[in-house]
Amino acid sequence: MDKNEEDIILVRKCLNGNNDAFEELVNKYKLQIYNLAYRLLGNREEAKDVAQEAFFRAYRSLNKYKITYSFFTWIYTISINVCRNHLKDNKKMQMVSFESHSSMEEDDFELPIASEQLTPEEILHKKRNDVIVQRIISKLPKKYRTVVVLKYIHDLQYNEIANIVNLPLGTVKIQIHRARKVLKELWDKETKNNF
Repeated sequence: MDKNEEDIILVRKCLNGNNDAFEELVNKYKLQIYNLAYRLLGNREEAKDVAQEAFFRAYRSLNKYKITYSFFTWIYTISINVCRNHLKDNKKMQMVSFESHSSMEEDDFELPIASEQLTPEEILHKKRNDVIVQRIISKLPKKYRTVVVLKYIHDLQYNEIANIVNLPLGTVKIQIHRARKVLKELWDKETKNNF
């Protein structure tokens, strides 16, 4: 049984009154949805609020979910829409400062460290790079930010991204291609200033 078939079974259970089934879906996707919101908004507290709102909207609209689509794609689409609405409501995006990250505990950082064999210097370097990546993402134009986060942070395929953002596949590929150029320029500028 694949991941989406498991999700469909949980959705059906939930629609039949089993709220524990929806809690399983939340637990399955909460870190990904929070991470998505954090990357798009750049603020931990706002990301938590947006993730909660996305799951709340999904729960309220569960009867509208079509099993021909991936639940994963559906919840991501809802989350992106909630992020967009949040950004519109606030009319400005808050950028995460380096100082807010430098005081974090190691366990608080949402990007997992690839190996437990890393030296303390490697861990510090990785965290510093993660902070730079977040700062760069927050500087991207909104139309690029979403596709970049979905492609490079969440490692989604182009067709999945196209479904989530409701754009033609070709448009998504063009946006990602253009965003790569902007990312490289921003990375070169950031790393030149920080190292």
